[in-house]
Amino acid sequence: MNIMKRIKSNTLFILSIAGWLCFSFSSMAQENIKLNTTPQALYERMSNNPSFKQNAKGEAFCWHARSGMGQFISNYRLPEDTEWLDAAVKYYDFLISKMDTDPDGYRGWIGPYMYDKNYWIDSHVGDALLIEGMLDFAVLVLEDKQLKKKYKDKANLYVEIAKKDLVEKNDKRGTWKEDGPIGGYISYSKYMEPGNFKEWKYGSEVLKSGMSHPFNKQNDMATVFIRLYRITGDKSYFDKAEKIFLRITRQLQYYDDHYEWNYWEPFGLYDIDLEKRTPVHWIGINPSAR
Repeated sequence: MNIMKRIKSNTLFILSIAGWLCFSFSSMAQENIKLNTTPQALYERMSNNPSFKQNAKGEAFCWHARSGMGQFISNYRLPEDTEWLDAAVKYYDFLISKMDTDPDGYRGWIGPYMYDKNYWIDSHVGDALLIEGMLDFAVLVLEDKQLKKKYKDKANLYVEIAKKDLVEKNDKRGTWKEDGPIGGYISYSKYMEPGNFKEWKYGSEVLKSGMSHPFNKQNDMATVFIRLYRITGDKSYFDKAEKIFLRITRQLQYYDDHYEWNYWEPFGLYDIDLEKRTPVHWIGINPSAR
């Protein structure tokens, strides 16, 4: 098998696995299952996460807010009790209330830039992490006639947030890049001063501005696209997911009977410090995966 066929095969395999993880909803309700929490208790615990005291805004908030978010839907599937979905909606409303509007009129979870907290921005991965969870709800609701009667408006709201405040926003910002059959996102090169959402104050002088995102963050965007494709049937979402996954399959290294890949690798000239002739980010396997 030549290299392009192998890459294409790996891409389709990853898409298949991602599809299975995203869309495999059990059709069998399990009876007499006792959960160790209630819908209201889960909502209270999630919305009052003590980590929010130190991570109240931005990407850091999103990482903490995403942890455990899938429990609302997974708990619903066990007894099929819609109180879990009511609690999910309350939590999603809580998350949406934490969004702010940027100088261009798009919303996001704006806060300290992960590489330098003196600057504020909303990040691709932060937005994607939380919107992905909301789209899981939207898929569940919009594919169930009974659930649509009660939750259709909320599900459609989450879809519109994804389409406008994630996809359209980053298209307008010019952060999507393609190179033949592969694609990915780079970070934005405009930033706000802390607490000021009215104007862009800083630009490409900020550390690692315009750098392509690590693979895990690219993949979080791709999983949003898979959900949007399933909901809308718009093939442009599938095409972006495929381009992102194809790029990571190109980086897979077969070694000692297993595959390895680096946390980050350069995607374009914007990832190279031409004066120092070095990449702008470290290259290697994520230490936490060792």
